[in-house]
Amino acid sequence: MKDVIKMLTSGNIPFKTDMPATLVSSYRGGGTTAVIAYPESSAALAECVRVAAENGVPYMPLGNGTNILVKDGGFNGIMISLIGFRTVTRRGDSLVCGAGAGLAGIAARAAEYNLSGLEELSGIPGTAGGALKMNAGAFGRELSELVDSVTVYDAVSRKVIRLTRGEIPFSYRSSGNVFEKAFALETTLTLAEGVAVKEKSDFYRDKRRSKQPCAPSLGSVFLKTADGMSAGYYIEKSGLKGARVGGAEISEKHANFIVNRGGGTAKDYCSLMSLAHTVVESKYGITLEPEIVIVGKE
Repeated sequence: MKDVIKMLTSGNIPFKTDMPATLVSSYRGGGTTAVIAYPESSAALAECVRVAAENGVPYMPLGNGTNILVKDGGFNGIMISLIGFRTVTRRGDSLVCGAGAGLAGIAARAAEYNLSGLEELSGIPGTAGGALKMNAGAFGRELSELVDSVTVYDAVSRKVIRLTRGEIPFSYRSSGNVFEKAFALETTLTLAEGVAVKEKSDFYRDKRRSKQPCAPSLGSVFLKTADGMSAGYYIEKSGLKGARVGGAEISEKHANFIVNRGGGTAKDYCSLMSLAHTVVESKYGITLEPEIVIVGKE
């Protein structure tokens, strides 16, 4: 990792080392990340990828860390923060949004312009880049419905390219494998003139907050089940609300959330995931599939 740090320094790319999960993951628990780089241009991002690849170091994008769990052994690689790509610009009835811009902030900006389309997504805490990769959705609306195009840095061809919505195989909480080796830089969202957009955004934001716990978490742990039900339905029906391992707890308020009650480790979190998976499958024959991203070593 010394060579990586030396190369990032020579390239004048800001970075931090040994970042604890309390500052990386919204769960506020887990291990450390060896390096977090903060490129502010596509050229600087390309340099981060080159440095990682040439040194055989794993790398990945980092948004707000709202669905990333770093195992307690840490992530011995480079997380490439997209916070430097957070501008939001209006173009007619569209918004051009940097991948590091928060989705909630984008929805607020749309409301300022009275542009409709993002109201249902106004309470989602992630960034535009993460929301694209996961095809974030709420209250029957998915981000993919609004995407016109996405500009990415393709780590394979090492080029900046533009993808139309039709070139991205969006589905429920997925964008296929498009963003496995490509970093979203910005996306253009097509909206429309609306009525009382702020009021609707506030309604959905407050409705979302009223149903979810306030303690540190990673949002929904599992995807909807194959029968279209919320995973939380089966977890609650299994009597697992309030189940606790160490500092982690299956939320009493929403069974598809695992919250950190203080000192929760990644191992605690994963133990509760395993418990929910095993019990629900045993009782109902339903296999729970994770929605969160887990990285690092035990």
